[in-house]
This record gives sequence, C-alpha cells and structure tokens, in this order.
Amino acid sequence: MRRQWPCNDAGSGVRTWDAIEILSAPPNMHGMCVHFATAFSQCALALGFVARPIVLTNHFVADVWSNEHRTWVLMD
Repeated sequence: MRRQWPCNDAGSGVRTWDAIEILSAPPNMHGMCVHFATAFSQCALALGFVARPIVLTNHFVADVWSNEHRTWVLMD
C-alpha cells in the first residue's frame, strides 16, 4: 500500500473512509497515514482477513488478526 503513492504528510484535508475513493484520487489528494491504513485494512478485509483501523495519538494504523499467534498484529 505504501508504494502506491508518495507520502504527503500535509495531506489534502480530505478524510474518506473508502479505499476505492482513496486509491482513485489524484496524487495530491492522499498520502497521509489515515489513507494508507484505511486502504490497507479494507484490502485485508476483502482478502478474508480480520482487520481494523486504529487511531493512535497523532497517527493512524491498521491491525490484522493472526490466528497463528492469537493476537492482533499492528501494520504501519
């Protein structure tokens, strides 16, 4: 997911929770951690994984459940 577009910490100010909208947006309209984690977690869900977005202090990540390890695995 990270290789889809360059990091843009200034971001666009656009907050969408739809991976399709994020992936189809112009280059200057995404690239913040919220976009990476949202798109990643929705792609993981589409592939059959149990995943969830997580809001940390000033950062946004994704968690994916591991049956093998019986715990959540943070994806950043």
